[in-house]
Amino acid sequence: MGMEKISDSPFGYEVPPLLSNHCDLFKGGRAIDVGCANGTATKWLRAKGYDAIGIDNHLYEDQLPKYIFKADIRTFELNRFDLILALNVLQFLKFSEKKSVFAKFLDGLLPGGLLIIESFTTQDETYNRFRRDNEEEVEPNTFWSPRRNAYASFFALGELRDWAKQANLLEIFYNEEIIQDNHPPVGVHNHGIVSAVFKKL
Repeated sequence: MGMEKISDSPFGYEVPPLLSNHCDLFKGGRAIDVGCANGTATKWLRAKGYDAIGIDNHLYEDQLPKYIFKADIRTFELNRFDLILALNVLQFLKFSEKKSVFAKFLDGLLPGGLLIIESFTTQDETYNRFRRDNEEEVEPNTFWSPRRNAYASFFALGELRDWAKQANLLEIFYNEEIIQDNHPPVGVHNHGIVSAVFKKL
């Protein structure tokens, strides 16, 4: 289990490459998958020896395995984790909430622990559309998306790296890129993505 694709989307790996490409860093311990969706990454971490749980606030509780919980990261208490995973979830928080959750990650991560983040950047096509259509910017690089009934928030280029430096995190991997996606009902479109692996000293 790892690089197998389960859809044509660049996000459609059974386990995201950001995880599978860095398995040599994983030493076991307590882990949390924030915004876990169907829990495939959570399950993969458990197979790698982690006591891993997943949380997501858009789940049907009667379908959850015992290690997946319906919860909101904005109110969930993070305490003493060796690995915190947040893939494609921070973009649904307002800027202020995103900063607060990042601080919560730092507090909940043990020394030597890993923080793994993937999120949208201002190179994203959706961000450009919000700008082009003069949509209201409710907070820095944050817009309300009526279609998703949610906020859409974007990291400025280099912003996540700056946050990590200010927090004295060790940068293990950092990449910003534009990738092409293709799924209904949107069709072909581009995403600006930042992917990062940090270690708490």
